[in-house]
Amino acid sequence: MPPADSTAPSQAAGGASRADFVPPADNAAPQQTAGGSSRASIVADEQVSPDAAVDGNNLDDSSPALSAAAGAMIAVMPESFYGTTLLERPTFMAYLPASGAEAAVFSLKDEAGNLVYRTDIPVSGEAGIIAVSMSADAPVLELDKNYQWFVTLKLDGTLTPNSPFVDGWIKRIEPDAALAEVLIEGDKLEVAEALAENGIWYDSAALFAQLRSEQPENSLIAWHWEEFLNSVSLDELLSAPIAIASLRN
Repeated sequence: MPPADSTAPSQAAGGASRADFVPPADNAAPQQTAGGSSRASIVADEQVSPDAAVDGNNLDDSSPALSAAAGAMIAVMPESFYGTTLLERPTFMAYLPASGAEAAVFSLKDEAGNLVYRTDIPVSGEAGIIAVSMSADAPVLELDKNYQWFVTLKLDGTLTPNSPFVDGWIKRIEPDAALAEVLIEGDKLEVAEALAENGIWYDSAALFAQLRSEQPENSLIAWHWEEFLNSVSLDELLSAPIAIASLRN
């Protein structure tokens, strides 16, 4: 759970609160059985097959952290590769560079490596952030359990040993009383700020991205989005368009 003494984001000129993400003290991915998580993956490079991910096997940590300008897939999350959610079916985000791919594979496995869910996601082939929202018939994340997720590009319509992928970890938790009150009474921006302040990565990121996608000309939301991405060293994604995708079984 986020620490009880989480402080409010620092104030900027004009009195607006900064939309910085404040990770909990224990914000670390579970121990890998082999290799490690990868926040970035070069689309053109050879690397370990993400078939291992969808089949529940282990992955080698062969992907350096690379700029979006270098043609990399990037998991939109903190450098710890780990975050929390309050939702049974949360939203996951990844930056996809321009490619010839028409689909990606989203897969989810439990901490023991068992495959929980797998489905294809249509992609445009254009560079941008894809927000993958789990549909109502997708499996529910159990409370206080860790899951590892993967987004893998299907180049030439298939998965190969060279298919690029990114991955991350997620755990569903319950909000404390103060946060629960904000979730009920606050508007979307207030809720996003409160989620970020309390270290709820996936839900704050998804809500900020939704606001940015719905109101691209809103300068206040643009500023919040910039502060939020800067707080996790993802400022190279500021100008990336955002597309919302819903998973279907």
